[in-house]
Formats: sequence, C-alpha cells, structure tokens
Amino acid sequence: MLDNEALEITLKCLLEKKCPEEIKFPLEGLINIGCDKEEIPKAKSFAEKYPNIWCALGYHPHCADNITEEDLKFLKELLQNSPKIVAVGECGLDYYKNFSSRES
Repeated sequence: MLDNEALEITLKCLLEKKCPEEIKFPLEGLINIGCDKEEIPKAKSFAEKYPNIWCALGYHPHCADNITEEDLKFLKELLQNSPKIVAVGECGLDYYKNFSSRES
C-alpha cells in the first residue's frame, strides 16, 4: 500500500488529472499490492473503491512461516471472485534473506 502522502498525490493525479510537474505522462491507472494478511483485504477494498485502480495479491515469501491453509483458501477465493484483482504477486521463493524457513 502507498503511504498517505504518496496516496494523496497519486489519487489527485489519477482521478482529478492534477499531477505534479515530475509526472511527465498521464496516469491512467494503477495496480496496488497486498502482500500479507493485513494488506491483502486493504488492497482489494481500495481497488474496489475506484474504477481505475486494480490490485495484485499474494503472500510475500518473508511471511511464509505464518501462512496457513485457511489463508491460502481465503486468497484463492478472492482471486476467483474479483475482477479487480489482476495479478498474483509477492509470492515465491526467497532464500537470500531467509526470513522464513525453506520448509514453508
């Protein structure tokens, strides 16, 4: 999720077409990410609130130790039932930092 200041600037640019000078091209839409148990519902809800915002959802590898079968079932249901979810992201293997065990 975007922080509050970035979110305010982005929404103004996207919805009101009032972009800062640094943004040289028109912003037509955005894909927000939800990558843990807390952020997934927020990202989905945010995407459903605006017509030109979508989301990518998934559990980040760093959270793998805390993901249950119920969490995976919940994510699968979301993915099957929302046209605002356009990608599965922030999932996979990450052996570089080893925040979660390889068994996860």
